[in-house]
Amino acid sequence: MSEEAVRYRRDLGRGVLFEDHVCRVLYLAGLPFQVFRSRDGQQLWGESTLGLEVKLDENFRETGNLFVETEERPGRSYEWKPAGIYSECRPWLYAIGDFFTLFLFATSTLRNMHKRRCFREVGNRSDTGRGFLLPVDTAQKWAAHVLDTETE
Repeated sequence: MSEEAVRYRRDLGRGVLFEDHVCRVLYLAGLPFQVFRSRDGQQLWGESTLGLEVKLDENFRETGNLFVETEERPGRSYEWKPAGIYSECRPWLYAIGDFFTLFLFATSTLRNMHKRRCFREVGNRSDTGRGFLLPVDTAQKWAAHVLDTETE
């Protein structure tokens, strides 16, 4: 298996753990929902019962920016496809953060920011995702809610 494939699977595994964490945090906050993990489930019903797209960003504290995904591919030999805020399942909510802080956004807010080209567009380190960098101070102003999940 290529190094690229190993990194993709590792990152995917961390993302699944984070989805479980977000399910628990939102349940405790009074917003129970379920993530659909199978490809068929996501195509039929969307990412989750709540219409929420969940993304783990373990680098935002170091960089000062959240990486808001707009496109993805499983490897360099694949075509880019809409993802994140433009996911085919059309999420209306977007949760991004780490295991200590969770930013909740209306997806329409992030799409408007992207369309206005207010922020720098970048690719991720593994070249499997593209998106834009949203400064944390701006995220705190525009997020619908910011949850401290360290104590949850």
